[in-house]
Formats: sequence, C-alpha cells, structure tokens
Amino acid sequence: MEVETNNNNSYLSVVRRSSRRTSFPTLQGLYVSLFEGEITSDGLDLSISNKNTGKEFNPKLLKITFFLSIFISTVLCLDHGFVSCNLEYIEKSFGVGYAQSSFIGSMVYMGFLIGCLLTGLFLPVLKSKVLLIGSLIFVVFSGIYSSKSLTLTEIYASRFFSGFFQAFSIVYLPLWVEKFSPQSSTTTWLAYQQLFSMVGVFFGYLLGGILTCFTAEDINIYYMSSSEKLSSLFISWRGPFIIQSALIIPIILILIFIPGEILDVGDQEQLSEIEYSKTTGLLVSGVDLRRSTNNNLLPDENNLNKRNSKLRRSSVLLIPSQSNNPNSSKSLEIREICSNPIFMFSTFAVCGVYCFTTCTLFWLNQYFVEVIKVDRITSVFSVACIYLSGPTLGVYIGGITGDLINDYHPNGFGFILTLCTIFSFIGFITSMVVAQTHPYISFFWGMIIILFFLTSTLPMSLIVIMKSVSSKTRQLASAIAQFSFNFVGFLLSPVIIGIIMDIIEYFPFGALKRRYNPIEVGIKIMLYISLPTFFFYSLATLCSYFNCLISPKITQKKIIIANQIDIPKQLFIK
Repeated sequence: MEVETNNNNSYLSVVRRSSRRTSFPTLQGLYVSLFEGEITSDGLDLSISNKNTGKEFNPKLLKITFFLSIFISTVLCLDHGFVSCNLEYIEKSFGVGYAQSSFIGSMVYMGFLIGCLLTGLFLPVLKSKVLLIGSLIFVVFSGIYSSKSLTLTEIYASRFFSGFFQAFSIVYLPLWVEKFSPQSSTTTWLAYQQLFSMVGVFFGYLLGGILTCFTAEDINIYYMSSSEKLSSLFISWRGPFIIQSALIIPIILILIFIPGEILDVGDQEQLSEIEYSKTTGLLVSGVDLRRSTNNNLLPDENNLNKRNSKLRRSSVLLIPSQSNNPNSSKSLEIREICSNPIFMFSTFAVCGVYCFTTCTLFWLNQYFVEVIKVDRITSVFSVACIYLSGPTLGVYIGGITGDLINDYHPNGFGFILTLCTIFSFIGFITSMVVAQTHPYISFFWGMIIILFFLTSTLPMSLIVIMKSVSSKTRQLASAIAQFSFNFVGFLLSPVIIGIIMDIIEYFPFGALKRRYNPIEVGIKIMLYISLPTFFFYSLATLCSYFNCLISPKITQKKIIIANQIDIPKQLFIK
C-alpha cells in the first residue's frame, strides 16, 4: 500500500478496528470482507478511542452495576408475564374478546415504540443517570395506576405509559453493556440481560397464575362491591402490578448512590463528532484512515512495510468521508442504517423470534386448557417451564457460542449468521412437526426444542446488529432495532392472531367456529412464524457471503481520490 502526501505534508493515520467498534458499510457497493483477520496499525499514528473514553473504573463497581442492570431487566419484564398469563381473566373483567384482551397486553409495547424513538434523541443530550432514575419512577406510578384501573380506557392508558417509560431503561441497558463490558464478554453480558428478561417474564407468569388460582373473577368489574374491588387489588391479575412497583423502589435508591460517570452513555455520539471534527475520515473496511494534524507523528518506514504485508491479506475499501452538517446528519445516519443489509435482515429475523415467544406467552396457556384439556394450574406451570427452559438454555448457549466465534473472527459476521441460519432451520422443521402433534408430552417437549433453537440466535444476532453499524450511529440503530422488535415482535403479532381468532369466534351463524377452534388456529399460525425467521436469517447469511466474495475484486483496483483539499491526493492499494 502506497500513500502519497499532499502539499501540507500531512499523513494518514489508521485506527485499529476492535471487535465491537467495527464500522459497517452501506448497500451502495461498499462492502466489508466478512471473514478476514483484524487489521493492525503497527507503527502509524494510532487514534484508538477506548470505549470507556480512557477512564478506568473500579471493576467491583462495574460488576455491581451490571448485576443491577440484570435486576432491572428482570423486574421490568414481570408485567409481561402476568398480563399474558391472565388474558382470559382480563376478558371476563372488562367483557372483551380475544383481540381487545391481547391489545391490553400489547399496549405496553405501543408505549415502548414511542419511548424508543424519544430515547434515541434524549440519550445523547441528557445525563443517563437522570434519565434512568426518572423513567423508573414513572414506571412505579404507571404500575400502581394499572392495578386500580376500572375501565378499558384506564387500563389502556396505564399500560401505554408503563411501556413508554420502560423504553428508556431497556434501550439504555444494551448501550451500557457495549460501552462498559470487558473486551471478551460483550456477547455474554448481552446474553445475561436477555436471559434475565426471560426469567422476569417467567416469574411474572408464575406469579400471575398462582394469584389468579385463589380467586374466580367471573363477574364484570363494573358490578363488583367495594370489598371485592379491594381484594382484587392483591389476589387477582391486578396484584402483580403492585408487587412490581414495590420491587422497583429499592432499585431507584441504589441508583442514586452510583456515580453518574459509570452510568453515562449519552456522550458517546458527542465524542465521536468531536473526533471527526478534528480529522478527515475515510472508512476503509471498517477502519478510519484519518489525516493527522500533528506533524510530529510521522510513520516509520520499517513499520509501514510491516503493515503493508498485513494489509495485503485484507480487502480494503475506501468510502469518502461525510460532512458533519447538523441539518442532514440524522437523515444520513438513518439512511446508512436502513441501507445496511446485515442490520435489516438480522433485525427482521429477530422480530420473527420475538413474535414466536410473545405468542407463546399470550395463547399457549389457553391452548393447553381448551385443546389439550389439562387443568389450569398444570397449564400455568407447563407454559412457565417451557418459557424458562427453552429460551433460557438457548440464550445462554447462544451467548457463549457468540463469544467463542467473536474471539476467532472478531471482524466477521459470516460464521455467526451461518450458525443462526442452521439453528432457525432446525426450529422451523421442529415447528412443522409440532403443528401436527396433539399429545401433551410431545407438544410440551416440541415447544422447548423450538424455543431453544430460535432463542439461541438472539444474543448472536444482537451483537451482529450492534456491530454492523458505525459507532456514531449505534445509539440510533439500537433505538430503531428496539422499535422494530416491539412493533412487529411484541405489538402486532398477538393482536393480529387475536383478530383472526375473533373472526372465527364471531363469524355469523358460527360457520367458522363449527369447523375450527380459534385457539388451535392461533397456535398453528404461531408455529408457522418460524418460516420467515429462517428466511431472513438465510438472506442475511447470503448477503455476508456475497459481500465477502465481491469485496476483494473491487478493492484490487486503483482508487484515486482527487479534487479534495484536506485529504491526500492519491491512495494506491495493491
């Protein structure tokens, strides 16, 4: 590789690409070779930006904060479990059908959608500690209001605002892990967060099922006496809301005493913009080639020759640096994110996994009771065991596997996506078999196998999603991904299936209900969701292979950069 200087004798500097800070290209012919080794800089001017911005924190305090983040993930997901467990009781309390009851459960995700959009705007400008504590305080108030809701409007509003304020914490936690986690444990830490989110749903499901086993809420809430309304606040589907609010209060008290600098991730975008304002950047296969403003930092010729031998093994692409026009920066970031095939297809695939897990929580309990004919307490524990064992093992194994692949191929996504495709294919085949199965034992173990293989792709997919975009757009990309997960995976899927079941239930003259069981139809639709999940993982993998094949051919050509004053006149790549 030969580098020519301009008239000002300024030299290019190279920034090392780490396994988590990899910038990823767009669709417009700008691709990265996905299976190559890490590009090193040797003797050149290194402008390595440490992900902790050069600060050293107490490891014990970091671990305490990480465990607290896990507890936050667990507690915030409790309501997702006990609402989905008690849909039939909610239907009886408010006199609604499948679609409206599922909408009560999904309303929290609608609030989450709006919260995700605002989180991407607030995190870069507000202190993360203030934002986190404030959002948790409002989650407490929303939970208390949910427990006292007497009308559909009240329960809709309380669930919406609960999800709205939960969004600030849920979007923030992966960003905190990405910034403060150890070098080799990012995937594992993300996996633990996903794991304990599912544990929270599990305990919420059990809590809701156990409390409703002690009461029969068969009368409409409008006709309850005062004593019945008071008892329903504790021993019914309303009680877990109060328990969740009580558990959040000590979290807030602990967060008050944690230093703000160990919680703050909002300055990441501002630091990135400051760095880019001082240098002119070129994106080279995920590496920033920057024009150094320090004339004392001259590259040593011997080190340069050593580095050339390493660069010849890699495919290098040049992307002209973008201007930092504040009026167009957000639109450029969104364009970069949405035109990234790895990010988009991986996000769609994860949405499919969340669709499957959400519908499992919403409708599997009624399927066991009405179709397989088991008693309610057995059904509650069966669904809880399915949801805990399959996804828990899947996320744990997926996290360990992702870290192992990351160690051997820190800059490539092909191996991770290939493994995700294989796992999703096994889940798809198993779901087609389970769709034709009715015995309790066969269905029980079949669901565990499906959830294991589908959810094992989650931590690997999430690390691909986080790494597939540049560090400057990572906060916005995280918000967009969370928006997609909640809109498609959590909000739409149970509501659409609920609408289909209502159509079968209330079709004129019972023409459809005589032929089809609404719950059975809904579960079969849920099982078929594994097909598009496998399809999107396959597309993402094909894109990674395609990029790997075409990148070396493109980068063998001479690339001449001219008519730019503040960057070198020519850059040759051999």
